Amino acid sequence: MSARIGLRAVGERRARHGSTTATRWTARLGAAALLVVGVGVPAASAVQGTTPTGATAAATVRLEIGAERACSGALIAPTWVVTAKSCFADASGAVAQGAPKVTTKVTVGRVDLTGTAGRVVNADLLVPHAERDAVLVRLATAVTDVTPVKVATTAPVAGESLTVTGYGRTTTQLVPDTAHAATYTVGGLTTATLAIQAQGTGSTICKGDAGGPALRTTATGVELVAIHSTAYQGGCLGATTTRQDATETRLDNLGAWIDQQIPPLLTTLAAGDWSGDAHADVIGVDVRGDVWYYPHNGNGLSARVKIGSGLASFTHVMAADYSGDGKADVVGVDGAGKLWYYPHNGNALSAPVQIGSGWQSFKHVTADDWNRDGKADILGVDANGLLWVYTNVGLSLPARVQIGSGWGSFTYVLGADYSGDGHADVVGVDSGGKLWYYPHNGAGLSAPVQIGAGWSTFKEVMASDWSGDGRADILGVDSGGSTWVYENKGGSLPSRAAIPGAPQMS
Repeated sequence: MSARIGLRAVGERRARHGSTTATRWTARLGAAALLVVGVGVPAASAVQGTTPTGATAAATVRLEIGAERACSGALIAPTWVVTAKSCFADASGAVAQGAPKVTTKVTVGRVDLTGTAGRVVNADLLVPHAERDAVLVRLATAVTDVTPVKVATTAPVAGESLTVTGYGRTTTQLVPDTAHAATYTVGGLTTATLAIQAQGTGSTICKGDAGGPALRTTATGVELVAIHSTAYQGGCLGATTTRQDATETRLDNLGAWIDQQIPPLLTTLAAGDWSGDAHADVIGVDVRGDVWYYPHNGNGLSARVKIGSGLASFTHVMAADYSGDGKADVVGVDGAGKLWYYPHNGNALSAPVQIGSGWQSFKHVTADDWNRDGKADILGVDANGLLWVYTNVGLSLPARVQIGSGWGSFTYVLGADYSGDGHADVVGVDSGGKLWYYPHNGAGLSAPVQIGAGWSTFKEVMASDWSGDGRADILGVDSGGSTWVYENKGGSLPSRAAIPGAPQMS
């Protein structure tokens, strides 16, 4: 029987470094034959596999660990990659938490290593799992132009098909220039691992593929189920066995550990009085679609509390008192354009109620009390730049009234009681970064008043009463990720203050 090969191969540098070096590495392969940990090889690289594209390609990264070792991995957050712990093991097999012992370069978003797409950044921290062949690798510089892959939360099942990728060797190449992908079938499972078998005769996980992703395709996109740990490497260059099965390290049940090290970044923030104390709290939706409540504590925000889930595909999320009970509910538009109301039930969000459809073409959707009946109404900017108000009548929005036009170029449109008269006004950021206040005049909006400038670089802008004086203040997340409150002083925003405890956005 062929011995299973660990993917932690001794380093194989790229072929362009010269034949002498390549020969030296080849001579070392015998000693490293029990480790599939990648040295310049695509994770779960398919011998005759295809080149990955789209989200599958974005999920696959390459790590160069010192001068003689390389692995594959997956980008799971702008500053974090997960790969096999064995890629970093020393002679004793140990991996210590802290800075990598050798320079580690991570290539993200570059399927073809001879190209210039994507980014190459250094790693500055390793966080190994105590028991599994998995390590979190922190990037010294955030990668914001490649979408991280979502880590699965549903267990794999026997017979399920997964796409495996990596930069490992192939049948003919020691160190290929491109990543490869192939389809494998899930076999037996344990709590920590799963067995997989290639569906095609030309597919194999080879050295250099260690830590590479095993991906599931769902209706909402690609998600990361596991990473490559050991393989028989049948068909890989230099291998004598024909076996193509491998063992993966499961990630689907490591969510708590990952979250402890890497709190999921938020994709959306909204401000509203969740607690009912007249001060704005913050509601955030993370990359997994979980909904978090950050309580206002008088000075900043306290530790978050999970209040809901399932909003990953939502294009608009608002925190507003839709029910009229004095506490913010959540209203949002999903990927299909349906408008949903999630009632505040005291501790979390109750099951959603659909209150509209056809909202997929709206550029902006916001919520606040337009008619002063104590319940938030819905305001939206349609594809033509027209601003409409939809009056809240229980669980329906029976009619709408146009209250403006020319809003198509605005980057933010927010309904909030800026004047303090109990009626929603509108605050917006135009394409030039100017911040405008449009007063509610009873039937529509009066001429705008400029209350700020330089807002074009902000990642998020919110309007809600932070200070508790009855007038909406402006909250903004700047380009560096810091969250600020600009207190409303009657028509102007003279100063700002940082909000301690504010969450980070992707």
